[in-house]
Amino acid sequence: MFVLDQTKAVVTHIRTSSDDGRHHDTLRAMRSIDDKIIYELNLATPTQSFRNEVDPSTHCKELHEQLNKTYEQRGAMIQTCLSESRAKVRIIQAEVEQKKDNPLILRKLRSEQSKVCFLLYDIIFEE
Repeated sequence: MFVLDQTKAVVTHIRTSSDDGRHHDTLRAMRSIDDKIIYELNLATPTQSFRNEVDPSTHCKELHEQLNKTYEQRGAMIQTCLSESRAKVRIIQAEVEQKKDNPLILRKLRSEQSKVCFLLYDIIFEE
């Protein structure tokens, strides 16, 4: 189905983009699947003339399962990115302890801390 195909493509993209900060674009793409739900629901609930050809309850159940899988994948992706960013923050904090006056390291730390904040916001948004 449409939702599952897009989800697979986006999850593949997530694995390649989580390191360079494109996870927000990837999340946006995954959330666009939610925007297309009306189209999928219209397909799942056919008109009277097509009810003999398509079982609406089966189609709706499949759609529901796909959406749940999509939500689980998004949540897992956000948690993975959050864990990676937190680990980077710890590493950079150790660097800051050694080189307190280096503005590049401080900027890098602030940037990574901002990523953590955005990821935490994404978790709240997903709930």
